[in-house]
Amino acid sequence: MIGVSYEDKKPYADISGCADKKAPNEACYYEMLPENEVRCQLCYRECLIEEGNRGFCRSRENRNGRLICASYGRPGAVAIDPVEKEPFYHLRPGSRMLSVGGVGCNFRCTYCHNWHLSQQLQIRVQNRQELMPEDLIERAVEKELDMISFTYNEPAINYEYLIDTAAAAAPEDLEVVFHTNGAINSDPLSQLLEYVDGVCLDLKGFSEETYQKMQKARLEPVLETLKMISDSGSDIWLEIVYLLLTDRNDDEDEIRAMCRWLVDNTVREYPLHFNRAVPAYKEEDLRPTPVKNLERAREIALEEGLEFVYIGNVPGHKANSTYCPDCGSLLISRRDHEVFASRLEGGNCSDCGRGIPGRWS
Repeated sequence: MIGVSYEDKKPYADISGCADKKAPNEACYYEMLPENEVRCQLCYRECLIEEGNRGFCRSRENRNGRLICASYGRPGAVAIDPVEKEPFYHLRPGSRMLSVGGVGCNFRCTYCHNWHLSQQLQIRVQNRQELMPEDLIERAVEKELDMISFTYNEPAINYEYLIDTAAAAAPEDLEVVFHTNGAINSDPLSQLLEYVDGVCLDLKGFSEETYQKMQKARLEPVLETLKMISDSGSDIWLEIVYLLLTDRNDDEDEIRAMCRWLVDNTVREYPLHFNRAVPAYKEEDLRPTPVKNLERAREIALEEGLEFVYIGNVPGHKANSTYCPDCGSLLISRRDHEVFASRLEGGNCSDCGRGIPGRWS
């Protein structure tokens, strides 16, 4: 890919940070330095990368003094999923999406369910295939899907692949969404929000101590991303996921502080999902989250003023479904990732007429 010139293959997205790119997979946000070093400017880590090496995320590589998105066009996993699996509950319920996962991550979550992708190098992943943005779009159209989702690992580290796909998908009336840890700098995020339709963002705790201990990461940049999405004024739909881990990030005071922050700094109508955790990766001794803990977290969120709070990874739980905050009517009935019935009328409660925020068509 690095040998492909712009005369042969023009970029899909007109990205302001990419004026001097020599190939589609060259990075958009980085600084060239003496002695062929580069400094990545995509996330808060701003890795200084020597020639031939990769950054903390394992995806962005210095090749001859230029920063390359090594996973561009080479996903590690591709599948067809319901949009509810992401989870998006207020974004076109019942839709199907092409889920695309890359390799690497700029976090080191000890409990990652997709560690076989997120904590690997591209060369170690068996299911490698070449799928350029137009190939993803062709596959989604052929399968009559509604959207493409970049997920499984951290999509931001494959920034160029994500934004090029989103730009090329728009003429086909395909929506593009992504599931992120939120650690992306403001300039690339601002550019990305011009192209995508939805963001599912993970909050992995609500203290710097929790983030450093469990993710080797920082909380503050994630909160800045949340505020920026909420304040963008764009037509981006946002949903937030909190994976509740037993004795790790389930302190009630911390959960209450998070919910208060969300009410004060974002739109209280954005859905919040408390998802059940099970043993995975380096947390093999983790006790699966008790359902009562999830219910207590949801209760706290509702007490603090959030209006749509869900419980995930507990099939059949009533909090999988959507209820009207005003009259309590059941509006969308779900079990796990399947929608059974919807009683919305033009985005409104069919009983009391209250408007329900979301993207319903």
